[in-house]
Amino acid sequence: MLGGTTVPKYLKVLMYLTALPMVPCRSGDQPNNPVCHLNLVVKTSEKYEYLEEGDIMIGGVLTVGTRGNYMESALLSCNKPSAQKYRYLVDFAFRVKEINEDPARLPNMTLGYHIHDSCGDTRRALRSLMQIVSGTREPVPNYSCRRKGRMAGFIGDLLSEPTVSIAHILSVLGYSQ
Repeated sequence: MLGGTTVPKYLKVLMYLTALPMVPCRSGDQPNNPVCHLNLVVKTSEKYEYLEEGDIMIGGVLTVGTRGNYMESALLSCNKPSAQKYRYLVDFAFRVKEINEDPARLPNMTLGYHIHDSCGDTRRALRSLMQIVSGTREPVPNYSCRRKGRMAGFIGDLLSEPTVSIAHILSVLGYSQ
Protein backbone atom coordinates (compact mmCIF):
# COMPACT_ATOMS: atom_id res chain seq x y z
CA MET A 1 0.00 0.00 0.00
CA LEU A 2 1.36 3.37 -1.01
CA GLY A 3 -0.66 6.33 0.20
CA GLY A 4 -3.85 4.27 0.47
CA THR A 5 -3.71 2.76 -3.03
CA THR A 6 -2.57 -0.66 -4.16
CA VAL A 7 0.38 -1.06 -6.49
CA PRO A 8 -0.48 -2.90 -9.75
CA LYS A 9 1.20 -6.29 -10.25
CA TYR A 10 3.16 -5.19 -13.30
CA LEU A 11 4.80 -2.42 -11.26
CA LYS A 12 5.75 -4.94 -8.57
CA VAL A 13 7.42 -7.13 -11.20
CA LEU A 14 9.35 -4.15 -12.54
CA MET A 15 10.48 -3.17 -9.05
CA TYR A 16 11.80 -6.63 -8.25
CA LEU A 17 13.43 -7.15 -11.63
CA THR A 18 15.39 -3.94 -11.17
CA ALA A 19 17.15 -5.69 -8.30
CA LEU A 20 18.77 -8.00 -10.88
CA PRO A 21 22.18 -6.92 -12.07
CA MET A 22 21.60 -4.88 -15.21
CA VAL A 23 24.13 -5.57 -17.93
CA PRO A 24 24.07 -5.18 -21.69
CA CYS A 25 23.92 -8.20 -23.98
CA ARG A 26 26.89 -8.80 -26.24
CA SER A 27 26.33 -8.16 -29.89
CA GLY A 28 27.49 -10.65 -32.44
CA ASP A 29 26.45 -14.06 -33.68
CA GLN A 30 23.12 -15.08 -32.19
CA PRO A 31 21.52 -18.47 -32.82
CA ASN A 32 18.14 -18.86 -34.55
CA ASN A 33 16.32 -18.46 -31.24
CA PRO A 34 18.23 -15.62 -29.57
CA VAL A 35 15.90 -15.44 -26.57
CA CYS A 36 17.03 -18.88 -25.39
CA HIS A 37 20.72 -18.10 -25.89
CA LEU A 38 21.57 -14.68 -24.49
CA ASN A 39 25.23 -14.02 -23.79
CA LEU A 40 25.47 -11.72 -20.81
CA VAL A 41 28.58 -9.92 -19.66
CA VAL A 42 28.17 -10.76 -15.94
CA LYS A 43 30.31 -13.77 -15.03
CA THR A 44 30.38 -15.89 -11.95
CA SER A 45 33.46 -17.70 -10.79
CA GLU A 46 31.53 -20.97 -10.66
CA LYS A 47 27.96 -22.22 -10.78
CA TYR A 48 26.55 -24.91 -8.58
CA GLU A 49 23.47 -26.39 -10.19
CA TYR A 50 21.68 -29.62 -9.33
CA LEU A 51 19.23 -31.05 -11.87
CA GLU A 52 17.08 -34.17 -12.04
CA GLU A 53 14.57 -34.12 -14.90
CA GLY A 54 10.99 -35.18 -14.22
CA ASP A 55 7.40 -34.81 -15.39
CA ILE A 56 6.71 -32.49 -12.46
CA MET A 57 9.56 -30.18 -11.48
CA ILE A 58 10.39 -28.39 -8.23
CA GLY A 59 12.65 -25.38 -8.51
CA GLY A 60 14.87 -24.24 -5.70
CA VAL A 61 17.45 -21.69 -4.71
CA LEU A 62 19.42 -22.83 -1.67
CA THR A 63 22.58 -21.79 0.11
CA VAL A 64 24.97 -24.71 -0.15
CA GLY A 65 28.24 -22.78 -0.43
CA THR A 66 29.05 -19.55 1.35
CA ARG A 67 29.49 -16.12 -0.11
CA GLY A 68 33.08 -15.21 -0.88
CA ASN A 69 34.69 -11.81 -1.14
CA TYR A 70 33.94 -9.80 -4.25
CA MET A 71 37.18 -9.48 -6.18
CA GLU A 72 35.59 -7.13 -8.69
CA SER A 73 32.04 -5.89 -9.11
CA ALA A 74 31.18 -8.17 -12.05
CA LEU A 75 32.53 -11.37 -10.47
CA LEU A 76 30.37 -13.11 -7.90
CA SER A 77 32.48 -15.45 -5.82
CA CYS A 78 31.28 -18.55 -3.96
CA ASN A 79 33.30 -20.64 -1.53
CA LYS A 80 33.14 -24.42 -1.38
CA PRO A 81 29.95 -26.03 -0.04
CA SER A 82 29.60 -26.47 3.71
CA ALA A 83 28.86 -29.99 4.97
CA GLN A 84 25.78 -28.97 6.97
CA LYS A 85 24.18 -27.02 4.14
CA TYR A 86 25.05 -29.71 1.59
CA ARG A 87 23.22 -32.21 3.81
CA TYR A 88 19.94 -30.34 3.24
CA LEU A 89 20.40 -30.71 -0.51
CA VAL A 90 21.20 -34.43 -0.20
CA ASP A 91 18.15 -34.95 2.05
CA PHE A 92 15.94 -33.25 -0.52
CA ALA A 93 17.34 -35.33 -3.40
CA PHE A 94 16.88 -38.51 -1.35
CA ARG A 95 13.21 -37.67 -0.64
CA VAL A 96 12.56 -37.05 -4.34
CA LYS A 97 14.15 -40.41 -5.15
CA GLU A 98 11.95 -42.11 -2.52
CA ILE A 99 8.82 -40.56 -4.03
CA ASN A 100 9.81 -41.64 -7.54
CA GLU A 101 10.46 -45.23 -6.43
CA ASP A 102 7.02 -45.59 -4.81
CA PRO A 103 4.46 -46.18 -7.61
CA ALA A 104 1.57 -45.44 -5.24
CA ARG A 105 2.62 -41.81 -4.71
CA LEU A 106 2.92 -40.52 -8.29
CA PRO A 107 1.65 -43.23 -10.65
CA ASN A 108 3.09 -42.95 -14.17
CA MET A 109 4.87 -39.69 -13.32
CA THR A 110 8.26 -38.68 -11.98
CA LEU A 111 9.22 -35.83 -9.73
CA GLY A 112 12.30 -33.80 -10.65
CA TYR A 113 14.15 -30.78 -9.36
CA HIS A 114 16.26 -27.90 -10.59
CA ILE A 115 18.22 -26.34 -7.75
CA HIS A 116 20.81 -23.57 -7.83
CA ASP A 117 23.23 -22.57 -5.08
CA SER A 118 22.80 -18.90 -4.15
CA CYS A 119 25.86 -18.89 -1.85
CA GLY A 120 23.81 -16.68 0.46
CA ASP A 121 23.87 -13.81 -2.04
CA THR A 122 20.58 -12.15 -2.98
CA ARG A 123 21.78 -11.09 -6.45
CA ARG A 124 22.86 -14.63 -7.24
CA ALA A 125 19.57 -15.97 -5.84
CA LEU A 126 17.49 -13.70 -8.10
CA ARG A 127 19.62 -14.54 -11.12
CA SER A 128 19.24 -18.26 -10.37
CA LEU A 129 15.48 -17.88 -9.99
CA MET A 130 15.22 -16.30 -13.44
CA GLN A 131 17.40 -19.07 -14.91
CA ILE A 132 15.12 -21.74 -13.45
CA VAL A 133 11.89 -20.01 -14.49
CA SER A 134 13.09 -19.36 -18.06
CA GLY A 135 14.80 -22.75 -18.41
CA THR A 136 18.02 -21.25 -19.77
CA ARG A 137 21.59 -20.78 -18.61
CA GLU A 138 21.12 -17.03 -18.83
CA PRO A 139 18.08 -15.44 -17.17
CA VAL A 140 15.34 -14.38 -19.58
CA PRO A 141 12.44 -12.71 -17.74
CA ASN A 142 8.93 -13.61 -18.92
CA TYR A 143 10.10 -16.36 -21.30
CA SER A 144 10.42 -20.12 -20.95
CA CYS A 145 12.63 -22.33 -23.09
CA ARG A 146 11.84 -25.33 -20.89
CA ARG A 147 10.59 -28.30 -22.89
CA LYS A 148 10.10 -31.10 -20.39
CA GLY A 149 8.53 -30.89 -16.99
CA ARG A 150 6.10 -28.55 -15.37
CA MET A 151 7.39 -26.32 -12.61
CA ALA A 152 5.01 -27.05 -9.72
CA GLY A 153 6.62 -24.81 -7.13
CA PHE A 154 9.82 -23.62 -5.51
CA ILE A 155 11.70 -24.25 -2.32
CA GLY A 156 13.46 -21.33 -0.76
CA ASP A 157 16.60 -20.77 1.20
CA LEU A 158 17.05 -21.05 4.95
CA LEU A 159 18.39 -17.48 4.90
CA SER A 160 15.65 -14.85 4.96
CA GLU A 161 17.20 -12.15 2.74
CA PRO A 162 17.36 -14.18 -0.51
CA THR A 163 14.11 -16.00 0.29
CA VAL A 164 12.07 -12.82 0.75
CA SER A 165 13.30 -11.42 -2.57
CA ILE A 166 12.51 -14.70 -4.32
CA ALA A 167 9.07 -14.92 -2.68
CA HIS A 168 8.10 -11.47 -3.98
CA ILE A 169 8.90 -12.41 -7.58
CA LEU A 170 7.31 -15.87 -7.31
CA SER A 171 4.08 -14.42 -5.95
CA VAL A 172 3.79 -12.10 -8.94
CA LEU A 173 4.59 -14.94 -11.37
CA GLY A 174 1.99 -17.19 -9.70
CA TYR A 175 4.28 -19.90 -8.30
CA SER A 176 3.96 -21.37 -4.83
CA GLN A 177 6.88 -21.42 -2.42
